[in-house]
Amino acid sequence: MTFRSALLVALAPLLLSFGAGVACYLVVGANSATFFGAVVIVALLTPTLVLAYDDRARQAVVATCVADGAGLALLPTVADPYVTLLDWVRAYLLLCAFAAALWGVAALLTRLRITPVLASALTVVLALAWLAWPVWLSPWLAGRERLVGWLVAAHPLFGLDGALRHLGPPWTEHHLMYTRLSVLNQDVTYSLPAGVARATVFHGLLALACLLPWRRLTARRRATAPGPA
Repeated sequence: MTFRSALLVALAPLLLSFGAGVACYLVVGANSATFFGAVVIVALLTPTLVLAYDDRARQAVVATCVADGAGLALLPTVADPYVTLLDWVRAYLLLCAFAAALWGVAALLTRLRITPVLASALTVVLALAWLAWPVWLSPWLAGRERLVGWLVAAHPLFGLDGALRHLGPPWTEHHLMYTRLSVLNQDVTYSLPAGVARATVFHGLLALACLLPWRRLTARRRATAPGPA
């Protein structure tokens, strides 16, 4: 892939992600909701745009540019006195890991002989379901503090809440979430992560597990294994 072709591949996802992120920033301002919006943008754009190409190189460029566009749109938040450059770096690393995980899941579904259109749609649904589990999983969370602890530690939005707690109360303590949508901190207690490290590592490992060519590695090991005497 030449530099010119890589640039042409990168342009659309970068502009789409950046434009959506800027729109989110203009609507809600420099607060945790803007960072949440960047995560949702990555969830919506990455699977569809990645599977527009068949080869891994172009898919990698697309996934990277979606994360880059959303990350660049978050840069103006650093002008706010309560948002530091370190906050932005943490959020950007999380976006990169999340985009890589979505790319990996979408690619895995296509390797399972699912058509790219259906695979991208399924990946978007899975990503949104993962982000929204504090709402739809609420009826079954009471008494399962250990499970909630694992889910919270790996969740991108809780990681951002932990890293950006100086910007306001957690999203589960907002009026609608606390009174109508979730039982967290009511029937189930939980602790916010200290930052985005666990969520970033989790999604990075998920991407690695999905993208590794397991069949080739297994076939190579079998080919190099010593035969029977």
